[in-house]
Amino acid sequence: MRRFPATLAVLAAALSLGTTACGQKTSPPASSASTTDVPVASPAVVQDLAPSDFVAKMADSNVVVLDVRTPGEFASGHVKGAKNMDMTAPDFAQKIAALDKGKTFVLYCRSGNRSGRAAAQMQAAGFASLFNAGGFDALVAAGAPAE
Repeated sequence: MRRFPATLAVLAAALSLGTTACGQKTSPPASSASTTDVPVASPAVVQDLAPSDFVAKMADSNVVVLDVRTPGEFASGHVKGAKNMDMTAPDFAQKIAALDKGKTFVLYCRSGNRSGRAAAQMQAAGFASLFNAGGFDALVAAGAPAE
């Protein structure tokens, strides 16, 4: 019976030591940064831009207007100052990679479908400010200058 209290004392000491060690593991060192303190960039959201808001957005010097229709469609009429980048061309990804990701891009096509897909590709490539302005005819009807 004498051995039981000695064994109990050793067991209690081991438990006390284990609890202290476990408590130390849960506290990070003072010099380490918490992962919750590190800001995480969220991906850009492609915003729809109403044709009535397009003209005002064009006035911003940081805005690049991209017509993502085919060169033939572009030649038949486009928004004044727009750059043509055919989103169906095999080199579209390379062309967007050469653009300044710090700019705001407003995209349009014939109906808004291709410009939406092109904006999604640009979003995936890391562009921060993207707007889908929809279709060319609607932009012209809203007062966008065409040439």
